[in-house]
Amino acid sequence: MASLKKVTSSKFPYLPIQITVRENSYQVEALLDTGFDGSIVLPQKLFSNGESPTKYVDCKLADNSVIEVPIYIGFVKLANRKLNDIAILIMGDEPIIGRGVMNNFKITLDHGKKIILE
Repeated sequence: MASLKKVTSSKFPYLPIQITVRENSYQVEALLDTGFDGSIVLPQKLFSNGESPTKYVDCKLADNSVIEVPIYIGFVKLANRKLNDIAILIMGDEPIIGRGVMNNFKITLDHGKKIILE
């Protein structure tokens, strides 16, 4: 097994990530959100799949409201590591990486100036 390539991002608190759903691939800078239990969020404006979602789920937001959100299953690639069967929620205004993905890496938040992913 190849060792994980170290990634450093000076665009704190964002990390470059590749997200693939079915035949569509997206290269984005995603917000690292330690308060989000899920894996990935993509905003509708970036998502141009056009296919029906895998399913819909109810999501509880920070203000305790609940909304129904479409989910697609895909994979994400951070550094040289690919994570399969990741739930990708379509909502909000910006791409987000949650703990469902973060828990697979060692992440260092270096004084609010950069993120180091290993």
